[in-house]
Amino acid sequence: MAQTVWEKNMKKLTLLLLLLVSTNVYSWFLFSPKDYEECRDESAREAKNRDALRILIDSCSEQFPARRKPEGGYQYCRSGGCIDVSDPKLNKSDWAKIKSTKPWEMHWNNPTTNNNQ
Repeated sequence: MAQTVWEKNMKKLTLLLLLLVSTNVYSWFLFSPKDYEECRDESAREAKNRDALRILIDSCSEQFPARRKPEGGYQYCRSGGCIDVSDPKLNKSDWAKIKSTKPWEMHWNNPTTNNNQ
């Protein structure tokens, strides 16, 4: 059975929308922040006022619990000290390491604390 003009146009429109959505999603993954520091800097550029900035930075803290270390790598800090981790978003092995680390095993050298608050 022959397709109507409307059916042909709908198929073209569907393909076009699919292409646009997939391209948009792909670009989001390409240009999304990689860690807290990039997220914070991007938030500072995009925020329209101080309240918006605070909300955006709080969101960055939730997305990226670990902070970048000056010498490279990441660390997760809590009131008991800091521990080196492999990923800014804390993967399963990082969480296991954090949970198994005793407070006295954590280190206190945290050069990034003052910069990220």
